[in-house]
Amino acid sequence: MEIKFELDQQSHHIRIPVYVNGQGPFSFIVDTGATRTTFSKSLVEKIGIEMIEDADGRWSEIKIPHEVARVDQFGIGTESFIDEEVLVIDFTAHLGSMVSTIDGNIGHSTLRDYVFSVNYASKVMKLEKDYQESNALEWSDFSYIEDTHLVGAPLHIGSRGPFEFVVDTGAGGTLVTPEMATALSLPLTPSDVIVRGLGGDSQAHHTMMKEVSLGSTSIGEVAALVLDPRGVSPRGALIRNGILGYPCLRDFELVIDYPGKRIALLR
Repeated sequence: MEIKFELDQQSHHIRIPVYVNGQGPFSFIVDTGATRTTFSKSLVEKIGIEMIEDADGRWSEIKIPHEVARVDQFGIGTESFIDEEVLVIDFTAHLGSMVSTIDGNIGHSTLRDYVFSVNYASKVMKLEKDYQESNALEWSDFSYIEDTHLVGAPLHIGSRGPFEFVVDTGAGGTLVTPEMATALSLPLTPSDVIVRGLGGDSQAHHTMMKEVSLGSTSIGEVAALVLDPRGVSPRGALIRNGILGYPCLRDFELVIDYPGKRIALLR
C-alpha cells in the first residue's frame, strides 16, 4: 500500500490522511520515534471515543497529562487497524502551536509489522507486509535500543564509528548528545533554540558534522543540535549518541524493515 503525504514546511513532519471509525480524513504525522500511535484529545472528543483506565501504569513515564483510549477502527490507505489502544494527549495545551493543527501521530505500535518506507522527494509513503525486495537497496542491520521501540541505526561520523543513532521521522532536526559531541570534538555554537517533547523542554546548541554515513550512503555537511535528550523524551536516557532526523533523510528514500530489523537509505 502506498499513500501520498504532505510535508509540513515548518516542522518537516510527514502528514497523512487517516480515517477513524468511518470519519475523516484527519491529519496525522508519521513518527518512527514514537512508541504508540497517539490521538489528539480534541479528535477523541469530536468522534466520541471513550477513555479506558491505564490499569498497569504503562504510561506513567510520560511527564505531561495524558489518557488512554481504545479505538474501534482507523485506516491508512487500504490498511485497517481494529480495536487498537492509543495514547491521548491535548496537543495544543502541552506541545505548542507546531502540533496544534494535527489530529494525531502514527507510531511504532502501528508500524512494527510492516516494511515502512518514505520518499521525501516524491512524497510517497508505503506500508507493506508482502514486501518485494529491491536490488537497489543496501541494507544495514538495526537493533531496537535496549528492547524499546527505538530503531538504532549504525552510523559512521567521518571515519569513526559505527555509533547507534535513533532514526526518527518525527524529528525536525538531527540531534547529537553532549557526550557524543565531546567525544567527536564537534564545535558548539550557542543558540536560543528550545526543544519540546513529551518529557519537557531543553536548551540546545548548534554544531556541524562534516560527514555522516549509513553503509556506503554518505551525507555531507550535516547541521545538528546538541542537547541532552533526557530533558525532552521519556526514554531520553536510552539515546546515547543522537537522533537521525529530517536534515539527513530529506534527500533519500528511507526504508525500515521492522520484522527483518534492517534499514536502508536509497538516493
